[in-house]
Amino acid sequence: MVSKLPLLGEILDAIDGCPFEGVAYLNVKTGATYTDLGDEFSYDEDESDKETLREIEESEDWIALPTKQDLDEYRIMEDFCGSLPEGGTRNRLEDVIHGKGAFRRFKDVVHRTNSQDQWYAFRDERLKREIADWLDQEKIPYQR
Repeated sequence: MVSKLPLLGEILDAIDGCPFEGVAYLNVKTGATYTDLGDEFSYDEDESDKETLREIEESEDWIALPTKQDLDEYRIMEDFCGSLPEGGTRNRLEDVIHGKGAFRRFKDVVHRTNSQDQWYAFRDERLKREIADWLDQEKIPYQR
């Protein structure tokens, strides 16, 4: 029995908080999330982090959440461009989302065109939908 259903926003925050090498976990019994920052940060772990990681390894209650790579933020950037009206900002964004550094250039243009609120709302909604689909597949209850 789940004592607290996890919130989609909390799960998204845990995934967003991961560096490339990190892993976010969900406790399917308590709804708690934990972000393991990966090897490059392991020297900073305090004793409670070590205990939590040991619990995660030893318990079936904890599962790894999808990674940022699993959620395909690049496709979300493309979809965001397609959601904008023809011209101006859409054209500028479509021009910068190709090749190395696409994410940085995309975010630069989003901020220069004052589209960040629109982008982050679009992005968060899409990521929450993908996380919800994943939770449904795993048969894990959650709260919106």
